[in-house]
Amino acid sequence: MRLMKTIVSIISIFLLRSFFLHSIHGFSPTVQEITQDHFKHEIFDVYVDRFDLVFEGYGFVIEQQHYRNLLTHSIAIEMIDSKGKSRRYEGVSQKSNYTEHMKYRGTSLCGMFSLRQPNQTCHYIYENVQFKVKIPLSLIETHETYVFNLISHPKSINVEFKTPVYAILEKNELVHNERIFIFHDHEQRNSLQIMHSEVVARSQPSITGPALYQGVDCSSTYKNQLFYQLNAVFNEIYSVMFNSSIGLTYYELKGQLSDCSNQRRTIIEGHQIKPLHINRIMVRLGGDRFKMSVTVPKPLVQTVLVRYYHPKYMNHSRYNVFLNLLKY
Repeated sequence: MRLMKTIVSIISIFLLRSFFLHSIHGFSPTVQEITQDHFKHEIFDVYVDRFDLVFEGYGFVIEQQHYRNLLTHSIAIEMIDSKGKSRRYEGVSQKSNYTEHMKYRGTSLCGMFSLRQPNQTCHYIYENVQFKVKIPLSLIETHETYVFNLISHPKSINVEFKTPVYAILEKNELVHNERIFIFHDHEQRNSLQIMHSEVVARSQPSITGPALYQGVDCSSTYKNQLFYQLNAVFNEIYSVMFNSSIGLTYYELKGQLSDCSNQRRTIIEGHQIKPLHINRIMVRLGGDRFKMSVTVPKPLVQTVLVRYYHPKYMNHSRYNVFLNLLKY
């Protein structure tokens, strides 16, 4: 009995010591690279604020843990130049809530200490996941091209998740202090792919917008309610709407009826059903990753016509006027 108590005491002391060391110093997290399917992100804007280039957006990794505040998670941007040299810039969390947009219908809230649960089992909280990252302009080189990674650190599992940034920005360039920052969107600008199954098709850019019904019933449960077909590709985006109150972009699409999948009537790209709306969280952007080139304006070259008059062929009085003008 004494031996058991001694063992328990030693284990308790070791765990407490580990906890305090972790609180003071922290453990180096492992780094895992993942795709945008699991790392939800969006860049809202890129602008200059005095001495910095500022990125604003949101980013979080699904099915890992609760995202609540600065104690539960952090986010950063990694900037990589054409030579492979990288720098990391920590983000400041902004008030936001994307929980309702990631909630799988019918599931309950995951436990406070529940980790790595799939959406179909329970749903996590995704709050304060918007960010602002400042990159000093003095560290951005001219005549250079950069790509970016987002890094999210859910601290309960102590893993840093990294993903390439994909973005569609309203403006394609920014001019500041005789430098031009050119933002290259992915090549297939008007192309997106549905990355989740059972996403409800709605006629308005909102998760509470009217659901659509059409065609023959696929089941007594869902009848002929329309859902986006998993992995369906939409090559035409008819409008892009940014909901600033939420911090989320919606895309307007057009579709047509497809087959039944999991008792649900699905739709793919077409022209018969319109308008359709879907948000950034539910789609995969194709093409190349987002990149930024930094250059300077090209000098303006003007052709100037110069006329030369030889004194031999000039009137003497005109020649004197010409000489007088040269004095000035």
